[in-house]
Amino acid sequence: FFFQAEDGIRDFCLSRGLGDVYKRQLCALQAAGILKYLITQNTDGLHRKSGFPVSKLSELHGNTNLEICKDCGREYLRDYRTRNASQVHDHRTGRLCENSECKGELHDSIINFGEGLPEKAMENGFEESKKADLCLALGSSLRVTPAADMPKYTVRKGGNLVIVNLQRTCLLYTSDAADDLLCVDLGGRRIIQKKNKHKTN
Repeated sequence: FFFQAEDGIRDFCLSRGLGDVYKRQLCALQAAGILKYLITQNTDGLHRKSGFPVSKLSELHGNTNLEICKDCGREYLRDYRTRNASQVHDHRTGRLCENSECKGELHDSIINFGEGLPEKAMENGFEESKKADLCLALGSSLRVTPAADMPKYTVRKGGNLVIVNLQRTCLLYTSDAADDLLCVDLGGRRIIQKKNKHKTN
């Protein structure tokens, strides 16, 4: 989750339910011009369903409810899971593009292990990471690359990083992390790292 600073903005509040975060806080922050871009590894499609602008969203691992025409590129967001194939790398859903001039095969958008990430989503993620002055990483171990590398680009460009997760993340111990890094677990503990050393308050 990438932010650019605004005067008067000091706090970000997490609600108890993830649905509330998706539907209320993140969309509200985006509408207010505070949240500039959102990068997700989740495949549940809740960000799109909540009304978050697709142009401000990178779904790196796909969306279970999204199928795409491989011929014309048209996208279809369904209210059901689109994956039907029994083979791991077979993404055909059995449906056809509704464009009468196309009628190409529709494929699900899920990224399985060993498959490349969508280029545009990945490129946008890195580009927005470089522009952000604050990266807020929510509920991620920051272990799966390339998404795990994106917060580092914010830090390298002089931005700040806040991690909110149940456990400590591996980024906490890397030399690429910020000298001053605030990591908050959901149990209320704060772990503050300075110059790659940390203490628990």
